Amino acid sequence: MQAAGAYARAVPPGQPNSAAFVSLTNKSDADHALVAAESSASKVVELHTHLLEEGMMKMRPVAKIDLPAGETVELQPGGLHLMLMELRGPLEKGSHFPLTLVFEKAGAMTVDVTVMAAGSMGPDAGKGAGKADAHSHGNSHDHGTMKH
Repeated sequence: MQAAGAYARAVPPGQPNSAAFVSLTNKSDADHALVAAESSASKVVELHTHLLEEGMMKMRPVAKIDLPAGETVELQPGGLHLMLMELRGPLEKGSHFPLTLVFEKAGAMTVDVTVMAAGSMGPDAGKGAGKADAHSHGNSHDHGTMKH
């Protein structure tokens, strides 16, 4: 497994949640899956996706993120991502924190996450690799029946 470009969005003091994003490449000939993650930056890290329900984008937790053999899966704004919940402190632009990714078959891997500006589309934003983002990690999210 290879992880690249791990980043999170900065949040002001008092904001309880943020999100982390990373590009995951399965260089093996066997399918794998990301099944969990943890970080010292937050009390809880959940695997999430966005779904269009009743004309509204809603975040939902997922049990795992499939990583097909020989393919790259992008965890990015508006799609699959890692929700950092109950932050232990503010995430400030330019800071770093460790994030441990736990894979179904490939064990665990710790990556260094760079905190970028709020609303950032990632390290390649502005280089033609970014996608339009229609959502914010503010208070407008619908977490369904999730408890925080």
